Amino acid sequence: MGRFSEWFWFSTLWTWTGDDLTNVLGGLFIIDRFPIGAKVSLDEFILELPSTKSFAPTSTVCSELAINGNAEDNDGNGYSHYPFISNQHSNPLVYEEMVAGKANRFYRIRGRDPSSWNTYVPLQFRPNTACFVKGHEYTVSLRTRLFSYNPTEKMKFYIRLVGRRPTSDTSYLTVLRCPEMTQSNDWTTCSAPLLVTEELASLTDVRWETITEMENATNRALIDFDDLSIKWKSGVS
Repeated sequence: MGRFSEWFWFSTLWTWTGDDLTNVLGGLFIIDRFPIGAKVSLDEFILELPSTKSFAPTSTVCSELAINGNAEDNDGNGYSHYPFISNQHSNPLVYEEMVAGKANRFYRIRGRDPSSWNTYVPLQFRPNTACFVKGHEYTVSLRTRLFSYNPTEKMKFYIRLVGRRPTSDTSYLTVLRCPEMTQSNDWTTCSAPLLVTEELASLTDVRWETITEMENATNRALIDFDDLSIKWKSGVS
């Protein structure tokens, strides 16, 4: 996570169902499992509901489906990643760097777990499926860089939308492929058109997933993402 004597931000999302809260009078927030002898300082604790910044404007709900794709306009003092989620509990998800004297926030995730090689890279969100109207066209784009990896190895990844068909089986639709990358401090931009097909329009419970290829199982990658977008381009309702 962080380095000794340095402050870092850690954020996560909590959700409860009605069953979770039935007959519950209160709860406890516990931070534990630190190494024996460790001394940890905590500051600026925030627990809040997502604000309007974390949702699409009602007047233009379908103009951009990747809300907070730039990791900037968010809550939690700027370090909440809602509506993006991750199963990566051991590291922060939102990071910050200085570019030309200005702070830029972005997502940093760890590559696939070698013990479960088919697991997707742990960064996903759920776009508004009501916006997937047959015949409409969107532009899928993002910026990415392979921040840490074996310098002699290359890696590439693709983006897919995963959803449930009316027949209850699962559909996997690849919507964007990025070129091979090597470890670098430079950002690479990837983009591709997305035409809403009859199948995509019929899906429910759709989520965005990032799948790595050519990854070394013994040398997991650290991958940065910024400016993730599914932006409306054309179509008649």
